[in-house]
Amino acid sequence: MLALIITNDTGKNSVINTRLDPKGTSGEYIQFAMNLINYKTASISYDSPPRPNIARTIGYPLFLTPFLYFHFPYWAIAVFQDLYISIFLIIFYLAGKKIFNPKTILGATVFFALEPTSVLLANSVTDTENLLMPFFIGAFLSFAFFIKNQKPAYLYQGAILLALATLIRPVPFYFFVFFPFLGLLANIPLKKIIIYSLGATALFFLILSPWLIRNRIILKTWQVSSIQDYNLYMRIAANFCWWREGICGEEFVSTYNQTIKEHDYDFFYGHNPQKYKALGLKLIKNYPMEFTSFFISKMPDFFLRNSYADILEILSKDRVYARANIKTATSWLDPVLLFTAFGKLILIFLFILFLSSFFLFFTGYSNKRLLLLGALLVAYTALVSTPIGFARYRMPILLPMLIIALETLAFSWNKLKSRPISEEGADNKR
Repeated sequence: MLALIITNDTGKNSVINTRLDPKGTSGEYIQFAMNLINYKTASISYDSPPRPNIARTIGYPLFLTPFLYFHFPYWAIAVFQDLYISIFLIIFYLAGKKIFNPKTILGATVFFALEPTSVLLANSVTDTENLLMPFFIGAFLSFAFFIKNQKPAYLYQGAILLALATLIRPVPFYFFVFFPFLGLLANIPLKKIIIYSLGATALFFLILSPWLIRNRIILKTWQVSSIQDYNLYMRIAANFCWWREGICGEEFVSTYNQTIKEHDYDFFYGHNPQKYKALGLKLIKNYPMEFTSFFISKMPDFFLRNSYADILEILSKDRVYARANIKTATSWLDPVLLFTAFGKLILIFLFILFLSSFFLFFTGYSNKRLLLLGALLVAYTALVSTPIGFARYRMPILLPMLIIALETLAFSWNKLKSRPISEEGADNKR
């Protein structure tokens, strides 16, 4: 895949293209890394010198720093990430088969390694999911070992990996509140649940403490990142206000124009993020029932969006998005439309299997506690990523989702095979 991208570097969203948008999301992590190199300042600011902010967490820029410091080309970062994720998948398989069905783990690993969206993202130098996924899934495996073996070392290991994942991207941050629940799944006494949970929480915040203390001293906030405040206003509230015929569209435009006038587009400096958070919450609270309906209607997008059209767009010298949309495609047999539809069907099938796993709790399925852990991780990520969940947001939890889907499929298939033939069926057979 990487060789194809390099060969067909068209300059349109290319993941290894050096002509990245310097003012857009694609350039923020690179700018952060350059500010670390040139000014020793954690910031995505383009000022000289840059003003500190916490729009992005520090994990991924630190990863990029040595590559940029020694002037490696972007494709070298992609090659490293390919190797890094490949090694992780080997470790995932070797560790996962000790607690899950080996065939299920093998199927999940192979599917992830070959699935086009996963391959595309593995070659991106501007998406944090590449670095996040091994830490997040490493925490998942650690928690699974804890539930199975009841050894607190696994819980503590998972807490450390979860903290490191949070420094890469803040999405995993709130999962620490489930540490006591993991103790319940491990079926340990209440006293141990309390002790182990407190120990894991302490380790979690110990890893985060340098970053949190820096934010408190320099920016007067204990936040891990201010990006959620920006997203609440500029993505969630904005999309909600224009959903269903602009329910609060005029209000959003009015507040947006005023904030731009006051802050000159600097969404991340000083106390501006808190102001955007307040504005976003106000718009949402004014229409609670409508927002609930909006949120629920957008949740399936997290599971069903794919990047198949993006892949074709990168590898093609022509625009293909119109051909990938069933409403604008000129032919039902267009290869572009068929390829993107195939990707959508795969995700729909996985989503149905994931939802069907709920019924395993009413059967003799033996790994119910581990199933619940995987479902919890997937549901948590979906909730905190909705309604702005791009396909890449699903990457960190694709492996647990695949495990659940394949376990559901395997259990159902085995039940069908072992079902006794009815008397009527036997008579017909004779």
